[in-house]
Amino acid sequence: MYFSILSLVLPGCTPFPTDVIFVLDSSASQTKEQFDVQLDFVIKFVENVNISREEFQIAVITYSTEARVDINFYQSTDKDTLRRLIEDIRFRPGATFTNKGLKVAMNVARKSERRKGMVTLTYAFVLTDGMSNKRTETRVAAKELRNADVHVVAIGIGKEVSHQELVDIASPGDTFSPSYVYSVRDFNALDTLLKHLVQITCDDCTATSDRSDIVFLLDESYEMSETEFQISVDAMTAIVKSSNHIGEPDGPMFGLVRLGNTLKTVIELSGSQMQNSLQVQFQTLNRRQNEVCDKDEPCSGGNITSAITQIYKNFYNTIERQNSRKFLIILSSGKFENQEIIKEEMVAINNVSDVKLFVIGPGLDVNMDGLLSLAEEANHVYAILDTNDLSKLDVMQSEFSYNVCKKKT
Repeated sequence: MYFSILSLVLPGCTPFPTDVIFVLDSSASQTKEQFDVQLDFVIKFVENVNISREEFQIAVITYSTEARVDINFYQSTDKDTLRRLIEDIRFRPGATFTNKGLKVAMNVARKSERRKGMVTLTYAFVLTDGMSNKRTETRVAAKELRNADVHVVAIGIGKEVSHQELVDIASPGDTFSPSYVYSVRDFNALDTLLKHLVQITCDDCTATSDRSDIVFLLDESYEMSETEFQISVDAMTAIVKSSNHIGEPDGPMFGLVRLGNTLKTVIELSGSQMQNSLQVQFQTLNRRQNEVCDKDEPCSGGNITSAITQIYKNFYNTIERQNSRKFLIILSSGKFENQEIIKEEMVAINNVSDVKLFVIGPGLDVNMDGLLSLAEEANHVYAILDTNDLSKLDVMQSEFSYNVCKKKT
């Protein structure tokens, strides 16, 4: 599988009774293989928690043209039984009525006599590509579910995820997590969230250390308009603004490299960075007019992969941090002339690198094929239409921004 989940059984920790509802996409926009990945995730979750009346209980809903309860809470008696029930769930392709799945989740989440006298938490894990047939109804149903004190986690699946609908479905970020939107291709990002379900009542909570080295590569070649350049600046600023623990030993570090006729490092990775000063640095960026390529020079397409290689080779070595996660965020219009060559070169680059790459396409006139030639996964490409569209980046935020669980006093 593509993921691992840390054990949730921590010494000295007794979780609240927690109801977890999995809302799985069984629509025709998913393949049978993608549906099986969803079932695998549920099984892996069950394997790493204690199933009992006092701890975790599980329900599973599938939706397509209709929604149905495949497993209800009263059936969550033990792990072996639960696993068999999950394995028996069948793929039933149809329309993508995510709203119906959310409404059924609301009914399942209603308080019952199962845990009379207990304080319980309720989570809904909604797995979807965000391509619902009734988006307005989906937003309304998600809001009603959140208003019923259900923590809603949206998990993107498939190759063409709608980041905006994931954001619309999920609970807003809070003091624990900046985002409750995740990618099915990186379940490691869920570790902190899953551990939180146990640690919320811990007297002795082991602190986690999640370090992220994040480098922006800003394309300022002639293909990028002034509007696209400004949207890129605002996107970088928004990411920094939403990041926690900047300047702390285990917090994120940011870097910036600009690509025109030359490759220029503007901001080095540093542990002494401050959030406000980083935002000012980004917002005061001016386009280097003398570095903008001539229209007869395909400099952006010709240099983008060499720029990525150079960053991978040298930039992350500026400050070595053990166990840090490494990210490269490319901001470009994607108007490359040699997309197939770029795609081939990126395959070779990714085979020898542990850096996770995201691509942001700013504005209405981006070339999606060009952007996709850079990304290993299609759901790592973000089309940001304007500065009012920046909330989509919350999906990315969950990958590299984590809170540390502090020991209670």
